[in-house]
Amino acid sequence: MADIAKIMELYTAYFNRAADKDGVDYWANEMNTKGWTLDDVANSFAQQTEYTTLYAGKTNAEIVALVYTNVLGRTAEAEDATYWETQLTNGAFTKPQFIKAVVDAATEMVDGAYVHATDAAIVNNKTAVSQYYYDLGLNKTD
Repeated sequence: MADIAKIMELYTAYFNRAADKDGVDYWANEMNTKGWTLDDVANSFAQQTEYTTLYAGKTNAEIVALVYTNVLGRTAEAEDATYWETQLTNGAFTKPQFIKAVVDAATEMVDGAYVHATDAAIVNNKTAVSQYYYDLGLNKTD
């Protein structure tokens, strides 16, 4: 069963916007009927025109900065930025894996509490906006 909230998180992370209802429904259907995982959805997001428009020609350092801004509304700490840039440059992580990892780290829970409460609050607030759009049936992508 598709996790709608996780799909919505990917919209914010990849495109820095609220999810559109038709898009969320499409990806949820892929997960529910074709057995796609969230990783499959993330990989497919990276093949979309909207993704290439935002990320084409950017260096790994620029991509790290953009994703941190999209997901967390802040710049990465120097150590984190260096780590991720190195991981991308060395091929240890693909860009979709990196983007999903930032979201997953922000929303990680241990014993029912967020490990990074401030980051989780930002992701959850952005997801709530997507949920609002979804509930209203909106398909705006700007």
